[in-house]
Amino acid sequence: MADRSIVNEFGSVETRAKFNQDLAQQIEAYWLARGYQIEARVGVGAEIESSTMNGWPHKRKLPPRGNRHYLKNTTQKELDEIKDAVCRFHQVTRDEVDSYDRRPHVAMARHDLAYRLFIRDESYADIGRALNRNHASIMSSVKRWKKVGRDFSL
Repeated sequence: MADRSIVNEFGSVETRAKFNQDLAQQIEAYWLARGYQIEARVGVGAEIESSTMNGWPHKRKLPPRGNRHYLKNTTQKELDEIKDAVCRFHQVTRDEVDSYDRRPHVAMARHDLAYRLFIRDESYADIGRALNRNHASIMSSVKRWKKVGRDFSL
């Protein structure tokens, strides 16, 4: 009877390594086709090793949004004007509003911006995508601004 081990069934160690490399390339192509960027590769000859097995890609992230516009009732120009008005009123920069800064005056500016977009009949999800936030964060921002915003003379 012939030996039916995996090595004899699927070839030598080099053949299995080649199979794993081909599989890793297919998996990588799958993720790249869906808009992801591969930050690091694993396996033989990889720049970064990790605990993942068989050459699966490690650390995937979406590419930067760039100038995509998600809002249905507000143009990009109007969004920029609203952002500028909010930044002037709250005395913050656009970079601070776009950042993940949690200081109260910056957070209030972000709440104000979300509320101004919400009253223009934009959905929470669309506002979240436009501001690079989660829709739940936008819901919270709108709720907070409704509660606290009347303290500001708008």
